[in-house]
Amino acid sequence: MVAYGEFRGPFEKDKEDQRLVWYGIRYIIETYVARQWTVWDVEIASKFFQTHNAGFTDFPFPKDLFMKVSFLFFIFYFLFFHFF
Repeated sequence: MVAYGEFRGPFEKDKEDQRLVWYGIRYIIETYVARQWTVWDVEIASKFFQTHNAGFTDFPFPKDLFMKVSFLFFIFYFLFFHFF
């Protein structure tokens, strides 16, 4: 699946119009972005960002934040679906 953005010319020669049209982005958002991250996903992402850096500097991946979010989701899921 490919997603890309394309700049379009201004509508009716409006100088303030600077539109960007996206194609295929819905599939990527629904498949990869809108799904819940698990602890395993965070660990894999952390390893990826440690080894794929630009300019020989570490990418500022907020691992602690993602771990907190995945843990809170796990707690919410456990409490909601097991006790209600």
